[in-house]
Amino acid sequence: MQSVEPKRPDRIAKEIAAVRLYRRRSHWLLRPDVLVLLLLDLLLLCVAVVSALAPHPTAAASESVSESESAAALGSESESVDDKGWMPPWPIEYVAVAAAVAGMVHVLGWLSGHWFIAYRCAVAYRPASSLATATHVLVTPAATYGRAELCPLTCPPMPSAPSRTAAVADNARPAQLHHHHEFLFQKRRFVYDTELGRFRKLSFPTRLLFSEYAAATGYTAAGQVDAALANWGDNRVELPTLNFWEVYREQALAPFFVFQVFCVGLWCLDDYWYYSVFTLCLLLLFEASVAHSRLRNAAALRAMASSPPATVLCYRLGRWTPVVADQLLPGDIVSLSPVRPALPAVSASGNGSNKASAAVGSSSETMVPADVLLLHGSVVVNEAMLTGESTPHLKEPPGRRPTDERLQLSSDDAKRLHVLFAGTRIVQHSPPSRADLSAAHAAYPLPDDGGCVGYVLRTGFYTGQGKLMRTLVYSAERMTANSAEALLFIVFLLQFALLAAAYVLYYAWNDPARGRYKTLINCTLIVTSVVPPELPMELSLAVNNSLLSLQRLAIFCTEPFRIPAAGKVDVCCFDKTGTLTLDRLVLKGIAGLATPSSAAAPDADASSGDGNIGNNGSNGSIGSNGSIGSNGSVGELSDVSTVDEATRWVIAGCHSVVCGNGGALIGDPQEIAALNAINWAVKGDTAMARTGAGAVRIVVRHQFASALQRMSAAVVVEHLNPAQMWAVVKGAPERVQSLLSTVPAGYEATYRQHALLGCRVLALAAKRLPSMRSDQARQLSREELETGVTFAGFLVFASPLKPDSTAVVDLLLQSAHDVVMITGDHALTACHVARQVGIVRRPLLLLTDDGRWTTLEGEQREAFALGRLPALSAEFDLCVTGPSLGLWASSAGQSALGSSVKVFARVKPHDKQWIVSAMNAAGRRTLMCGDGTNDVGALKHAHVGVALLNASVKTSSGGSGGSKAGGKAAADSTADTLKRRRAPPSSATHAPSAAAASTASAAASSTAAAPPAANARPQASRERLEQLRRQLEAAEAEAGSTVPQLGDASLAAPFTSKLSSVGAVVHVLRQGRCTLLTTLQMFKILALNCLISAYSLSVLYLEGVKLGDGQATVAGMLVAMCFLFVSRSLPLEKLSPQRPPTRVFSAYMLVSIAGQFAVHLACLVSVVAAAQSLPYEKQDPEADFVPNLVNSAVFLQACAMQLVTFAVNYQGQPFMQSLPDNRPLLYLLMLGAAGTLALAAEAFPELNASFEIVPFPSDQFRLQLLSLIVADALLCYLLEAAARRFLPS
Repeated sequence: MQSVEPKRPDRIAKEIAAVRLYRRRSHWLLRPDVLVLLLLDLLLLCVAVVSALAPHPTAAASESVSESESAAALGSESESVDDKGWMPPWPIEYVAVAAAVAGMVHVLGWLSGHWFIAYRCAVAYRPASSLATATHVLVTPAATYGRAELCPLTCPPMPSAPSRTAAVADNARPAQLHHHHEFLFQKRRFVYDTELGRFRKLSFPTRLLFSEYAAATGYTAAGQVDAALANWGDNRVELPTLNFWEVYREQALAPFFVFQVFCVGLWCLDDYWYYSVFTLCLLLLFEASVAHSRLRNAAALRAMASSPPATVLCYRLGRWTPVVADQLLPGDIVSLSPVRPALPAVSASGNGSNKASAAVGSSSETMVPADVLLLHGSVVVNEAMLTGESTPHLKEPPGRRPTDERLQLSSDDAKRLHVLFAGTRIVQHSPPSRADLSAAHAAYPLPDDGGCVGYVLRTGFYTGQGKLMRTLVYSAERMTANSAEALLFIVFLLQFALLAAAYVLYYAWNDPARGRYKTLINCTLIVTSVVPPELPMELSLAVNNSLLSLQRLAIFCTEPFRIPAAGKVDVCCFDKTGTLTLDRLVLKGIAGLATPSSAAAPDADASSGDGNIGNNGSNGSIGSNGSIGSNGSVGELSDVSTVDEATRWVIAGCHSVVCGNGGALIGDPQEIAALNAINWAVKGDTAMARTGAGAVRIVVRHQFASALQRMSAAVVVEHLNPAQMWAVVKGAPERVQSLLSTVPAGYEATYRQHALLGCRVLALAAKRLPSMRSDQARQLSREELETGVTFAGFLVFASPLKPDSTAVVDLLLQSAHDVVMITGDHALTACHVARQVGIVRRPLLLLTDDGRWTTLEGEQREAFALGRLPALSAEFDLCVTGPSLGLWASSAGQSALGSSVKVFARVKPHDKQWIVSAMNAAGRRTLMCGDGTNDVGALKHAHVGVALLNASVKTSSGGSGGSKAGGKAAADSTADTLKRRRAPPSSATHAPSAAAASTASAAASSTAAAPPAANARPQASRERLEQLRRQLEAAEAEAGSTVPQLGDASLAAPFTSKLSSVGAVVHVLRQGRCTLLTTLQMFKILALNCLISAYSLSVLYLEGVKLGDGQATVAGMLVAMCFLFVSRSLPLEKLSPQRPPTRVFSAYMLVSIAGQFAVHLACLVSVVAAAQSLPYEKQDPEADFVPNLVNSAVFLQACAMQLVTFAVNYQGQPFMQSLPDNRPLLYLLMLGAAGTLALAAEAFPELNASFEIVPFPSDQFRLQLLSLIVADALLCYLLEAAARRFLPS
């Protein structure tokens, strides 16, 4: 067999672990399973023929002797048969058993082909040695990426795949037919690459040079369009339509359902008709409801995927042509505009007027139809669907990148700056002009719809929207907690069942009073009792109930198996900005410049044309004297209205903000806050003072790069006479410091002081450029713009805490979770916010980039050493910066990283991912909570990732919002959380900042107010909660579907919260603990029921004890209802410091099960002994059921034990609602207990008769039975309480 299984660096795709080649067997008669089954049938036929042809002794005797002498004649005939060499015939039950076994083997052989893909490959296919002989490919996906599939391998005649130049140049050549091998897996095609010698994903033009994209002309010949269509297919994200009977058939062929139906058949053979019919009806109704739910979810997915395609202008065959969006092809040149063209042909001359000015500020948001590289114009998009971040992003063409550089979609900068992903929405666009296209030497005219020009990179299921749909459809489903351990646990219980079955078989097989047919049925029932029929239903209900509960709280999940995993989390990681703090920043002022009294306002010299700004303009400096502060006031803030005009030019020119509908600014919150503070507006690429006293036009913009931690631009100050060209820079203070021509005195002390106060600090710098044209400025490199700049001040922002951040962190710490902050902000800012919310509560040590521990005040302590970490972490809370992470690369360092460090600061996106992975490698169970693109890697690598959309709840037609009750519950939960918040240990240390205490007043005054008392509840918090409550109560939702809608879920994380509150983390943990505990409780109850059943069906069966049909039905209904109400238990609002049990094989679980089983067994044996000591009519195992004293006593004791098992093992608090709070379960148990005691006390003789319970012979026996029932309950309760106390989970 040829195994196409590349090593990880050459993996076909991250979703695929391996592929193997197979070929279908030539004829079905040559299949090994068919041959085995034919031999089995032949053997069975021989047995039947021999049994039929062999003379039956009884028949021979009846023909030769009279009826009175039949016994003697029978013996003589048998001897004569033996003397003649005839073999004694097989009993007829042997033939019946053999036929039944053969039928089961046939059915199992057929079903195994549906259940096990490895079995299907082994019997219906043969390993192929080459592609030429292969007909199918076995695709094994990576973990959590769905199930293995056997995909047909095709080799269709195809036109030559479009080369790079097919959509770049005009050389249209005739398409040549060729053959290549390919297969389709999870809606994506994989083709065999002869050069690589392996399969690869379908190639798209996503790694071309930027110069090739700029020179692209679209498809210039119809043959190229046909070849591209044959290679890549339509731009559609379509899901197949299912009907009820197809889905129901799939449900009915599932292994568990077949096993359940098999058990029902066995009960029917044992004359339990009522119980069997009840169970079968329950199973059929449940599977019908599951099928209906799957159809509803599939319809919701199909509605999301198959939205009516719009029309876009596409440049094909030398002209702009309206094309339906689902006909777009990679390599197409398209126009993206809110104005949709009509399908009739439009003029392709390109000489029409530019209609973009009317399109700018369009009120409609257009969905991007494919993954598109922006070539001309700029676009503002909302990428919340993909990243979970609601802040719109500005996309610009890669015109400034080197022409020999390739597009890297894996690069964060490329994705964030230049690529528009399918499914995202265009909020705003600024189209290019004819001059822009002419300057870029574009080979196409300006589009008539006034849209921005882009190059289609990927289509269909290969796009961002397609990836989200594949995640929703093919991600691992129906997985529960401890699935591997649960299987081992069932196998462990199976050993007891096999021992009990062997015991019965040994004693009953040779007993002439017992029929072997009934014995075999009973042994099979003992083995199948390990897994009760209702178990799969209850496990599914436990997860589905949690999904619906989270949806009511506006939290949506794309990977349900993550819910029980949340119950095991022991460390919670948070981003800072937008997660723990509001994404709305307040500009407090400008630091680092001269005080207002010494700062000279711009005068006539400022506009005289010499370019010198400020009162020391003669030497080209910005500010008073190149130093910070005039009187040594290192941290003094200046109002933005009094600073040098050049500082305002940096703010107005170094940003990515655009003007939206009605003049509203769209973009980064801190840039919007700064522009509003200086009272400037934005129109296109020009920022203008609202007073009319200034205008700055952006010529070149280098957007913020996380690797460089800064952004820059070349701007023209247009209100000067003549206009001047300036370079402006904004970024992290330590990064900008290295670009300054002269570092002012007190530079570092100033930004450190404000960072220590929890403010976000950005450094501003600028320099005057020589006079040049705009096209010359565009030729300047980024390095030329940014080097040698002059300091222009620090922007100091207040970052208010979210109202519930402190309360949530306090709840997590109280519940024995470690809480960690991972942020890209400055270490001092991060440490201050961490202390505010309570993550840091002890003195802090900061690990510098050079590997030394220092205090926040800069005092040097000692060099980094792994051996010293335990001592340091015992005394201090530790903070580590991104550049120093290399010191923790060893396995010992990674292990210490997750247990010692509280704050990670100045980390890049890939650093966040590495930190989470290191914690996972150290054995921690991680949860990551973030809100933006920078957190996606960490969110996906954590065991549980929670993305905050930072958006208010809105109800869509698809039901994306929460229900009224659920929304109210979310608001109530947040309010209760704030009410329960404890006062921090030290008011001086943990008092919230002014901005956190009163967001509204801070926004109004833009200055910090005096901090309130630590235990005061902010007015802004109350107002925010009331507003949140009103929004949630007004929301309507569909609670029936567990599939999140587009916009609800994102690719950023398995969990997506539409509320910006970090309280979503608490909700996920609560539901996770509840689901995990519910699952483990079910397995514990299952173990006890299995052991009791093994005893009842073995030892008691040999004693002639059995239950009546009505009795078995009542007992089955009781167990099913109890399981149902256990699965519907709700979690507690408060997280407990005690952790729930996470393992099935634990000392607590094993001791508790063994102890309770011993008590149940002792009571059951005592009841049987007491009943057998009295006169009673013994039951014939082969006869129809007749109630007797032993049967009645065992039935009552068994019912009581089932009730006790649920009541005692329902753990409830401190993880989920207690038994008194779970009213349905409580009432059911109380009703069952009252009924059992009433039957045992014979309070209502008519009721006893209806349950087929015989009258008890004496009051002493009645009292003894009641005493055993009470003793069983009391002893089990004491044993379970002792196990919980002395063997904590």
